[in-house]
Amino acid sequence: IKYIDDLHRGDARINDLTVSDIRLYREFIKELPKGAKIKNKPISDLVILSSKSTRSKKSTKTINGTYANVGTFLKWVSKQGYPIAPNIHPVLTNYLQTRAKDKNLRAPLSDDDIRSLFSSAQYTTSGKFKTSAMYWAPLIALFTGARMGEILQLETHDIQQIDNHWVFDINDDHSKTNDKYKHVKADGSQRQVPIHLTLIKLGFIDYVKEQDGSLFPDEPRNQAGKFDNFQKRFTTYRKNAGVAPHHKNERRDFHSFRHTVRTRLSEIRSTGRASQRFDEGIIDAIVGHASKDRSEGQKTYNHSQLLKAKSKALNRLQYDCIDFDAIKPWDKCSFWRKR
Repeated sequence: IKYIDDLHRGDARINDLTVSDIRLYREFIKELPKGAKIKNKPISDLVILSSKSTRSKKSTKTINGTYANVGTFLKWVSKQGYPIAPNIHPVLTNYLQTRAKDKNLRAPLSDDDIRSLFSSAQYTTSGKFKTSAMYWAPLIALFTGARMGEILQLETHDIQQIDNHWVFDINDDHSKTNDKYKHVKADGSQRQVPIHLTLIKLGFIDYVKEQDGSLFPDEPRNQAGKFDNFQKRFTTYRKNAGVAPHHKNERRDFHSFRHTVRTRLSEIRSTGRASQRFDEGIIDAIVGHASKDRSEGQKTYNHSQLLKAKSKALNRLQYDCIDFDAIKPWDKCSFWRKR
C-alpha cells in the first residue's frame, strides 16, 4: 500500500492500479535489501537504498512469499467484482510460476555423478569423514529419496522391523523425542520406507544398534533448527567430487538424490515381469508425495501389503555405476567429530 500510495502521490484507488504499477512493485521488492527498515522511510529513499546497498538481497523464498500474498489479495479483489484492471494479479502469479519452473531444473544425478560421489577416497580408501552423517546420509538418500532434514533427524526408535521389513519411520512424533524441531514437510511426508538391502549389507543396522537417541548426534541443528553445517559440508564434498550443474539454470545439491530416486523408479515401474511392476502411487508413498495415485493405493493395500509393495519397488532400484564392494565399511572409517 505504501509503495502504490507513493507512486500515485498519496491518492491511490484500486481502480487506478495498472499492470505497470505491479511490475514496478515486483522489481522494487526484489531489489530491497535484506533487513531494510521501511516503516519511517519514504519509498524514494528505499529505491536509492536498493540501488546502492551492499547488503545481501532477501531470499527467494521471502520474495516469493511477498508476491504470493499480494497476488492472492489482487485476485480476491478481482473476484469480488471491485473495479480493478484486468490481468493485474497474473503479473505476480505468473512470475511465481516461472520461478517454480526454474526450481524444478534440479536434475537427477547421472551415472557419472553418482560414480564420482561414491568412489571418492573417503568412501573407498581413507575412510575419513568429519561426521558419520557424511558417510551415511548420501547413501540413505540414494536408496530412499528422503529429504536431508528427514534423514539427519532420525533417531534409533525410528528404525524399526515391521512384518520382517526393516524400515525408516519418517515422522514428527514429539512424544518420543526431545528434538523440538523434529518435523516433516507435510502430512503426506509421514511414511515408512523399507531399508534397501544394500544399506543393510553395508552394516546400517549394526550402526543403529551402536547409537543411543539421535542416529547422527554429531550433526547439531542451528538456532533456526536447520542442518546448515551439514549442507555446507556436503556442498564442498560434491564440488570436490566434480559434480556440478551442467548449465546456469540447473541445480545440483543434496536434494538431487530425491529427484534421482523418483526418476529411476518411474523408469522401471512398468518394466520387467508383471509381478515386478508397481504403480506411481507406490513411488509417492516411498518419497512422501501426496497424490491421487497414492491415496488410491492406500485404499487398495493394507499396511503389510503396502510395505511389501514398497520393498519390492525399492529393491529393484540398483546402481550398477557404483562398486559397493569397494566402499569402506563404516566401522573401519574414522569420524572426526563426536558429540
